[in-house]
Amino acid sequence: MDNLVLNELKNILSEEDIKQYNELLKVKSDLMSIIGVKNLVEYIKTVIEKTEGISFRSQVARDFIDLNNPIFKLQKDNFIIDKSKSEDEEYLDKITNEITTFINENIISKVSKFLSDNIENNSELKKAFDNLAKEVRNITFINTYSIRISLVDNIIYLKYMI
Repeated sequence: MDNLVLNELKNILSEEDIKQYNELLKVKSDLMSIIGVKNLVEYIKTVIEKTEGISFRSQVARDFIDLNNPIFKLQKDNFIIDKSKSEDEEYLDKITNEITTFINENIISKVSKFLSDNIENNSELKKAFDNLAKEVRNITFINTYSIRISLVDNIIYLKYMI
């Protein structure tokens, strides 16, 4: 772990917290070495393609995803924003929340289950994961994704952070 990050963590976390965090990073690293980034990206592509109501912005957006920084450029199918409400924050927040919920329920939950199943099916990973504090296990995949949405352009950026 980077010394600067470690020094910052020492200021806000206990030694046990840092130990748990390092163990979590090891589980994630071991998981990725088993699955492989390319395989995970292909799995995510498959989930997206099977999800009704959302698609890749283009064939290029589907085919050329940087494995070092996987960002999936998506669009909501048949989506039209009410231009007369494009300045209405409440309206925009409602649509953004609906899209985010849709992505969480239809894509992220399936990918998280895939990752969890891979942990469960590997005895060493399962043991290491089970040794993490419950609070740490619960956040394992929470900060794995970032979603940015441009409603006006109907662009959804789903970024997976390795």
